Amino acid sequence: MASDPGNNYEDDVDDDSYEDSNHTLFRERPEWSDIEPVEQDDGPYPAVKISYSPKFKDAYDYLRAIIKKGEKTPRVLTLTSVCINFNAANYTAWQYRRDVLKELKIPDKVSNQSLPRDFEEEIGFSRDMIEDNNKNYQVWHHRKILVSWASGFDEETNTHTLQDSKDCDFVLMRELRLTSTLLNKDAKNYHAWQHRQWVLRLFGNFENELKYATSLIDIDVRNNSAWNQRFFVVQNLKHKDDKLIQKEIKYTTEQILKAVSNESPWSYLRGLWDMEGKLGEQTEFLERCKQLIQSECPSVPLHVFVLEVYEDRLEKGDQNEEMLHHGKMICDLLAEKLDTIRKGYWGLRKNAFEANGAA
Repeated sequence: MASDPGNNYEDDVDDDSYEDSNHTLFRERPEWSDIEPVEQDDGPYPAVKISYSPKFKDAYDYLRAIIKKGEKTPRVLTLTSVCINFNAANYTAWQYRRDVLKELKIPDKVSNQSLPRDFEEEIGFSRDMIEDNNKNYQVWHHRKILVSWASGFDEETNTHTLQDSKDCDFVLMRELRLTSTLLNKDAKNYHAWQHRQWVLRLFGNFENELKYATSLIDIDVRNNSAWNQRFFVVQNLKHKDDKLIQKEIKYTTEQILKAVSNESPWSYLRGLWDMEGKLGEQTEFLERCKQLIQSECPSVPLHVFVLEVYEDRLEKGDQNEEMLHHGKMICDLLAEKLDTIRKGYWGLRKNAFEANGAA
């Protein structure tokens, strides 16, 4: 990020995002009379001069002055909160706020399922900013750092240093509740999913997450984000349950038959079988798929799945004339009828399939 505090405040300005009828300009506050505000330097010939509101300009003029002075006192937290409310995407305001928090020794590890009041207030501020700006990278980055502080995160080992499992649950469950709230509003919020995966990985607690993914899939079987989360969890749990993959395969095939053209569970199913290197060994489900194709089911993922099973078998030296004929027929169907926008691609796949069959 840019290091010059005089030129970092022009991005994503949104004066209407911070409504405070009691807001007083900093230049009118007696407790700020000792500070000489520093205006933004756009140079002598700015290409496009931005028309900031008086409140926005006032706050950032004082922030520049404070950064120049190097002051890290409680009043700076008030100033940065105002600046962040004006522009939640401003990296420098967030970073300087964290510098002030550390200088004031506010961050602390969880103990007896509690945190110091000042640190709780900062976590509350973070939650409020996330709820108002839930697709903003900076608010989530700040939240991650707060969680790292609360859990005693060790950068060298990439693990937390909490000893009490109840303290771990205290931190973990708060983050899961936060992300669940946001995902209930928007099931595809990438930032919320990323944060949720990070905190699950941090505490190594994946056991209940399959139930969460299932609850979302029950609501919307086409929720590709929930399927992605399910795969993330299975990758982290498969070493604990040698029957997990088979249970997931059964669950997924049932979900596929609810919406055969839904690509998400097909991709998930391929991923499960790829984990075991057994994609080409599927027989019972493959026969069901072939029956669906014979009934002229127009599902593209269905046809692609059968083709990929055939391709896997060819790579392992398992081939027969019926399989080769059916594989080429599938390529023709995809090219001429089901997925014509990628006609050329399916022609190439057919050529490759024929070449592997002749090898």
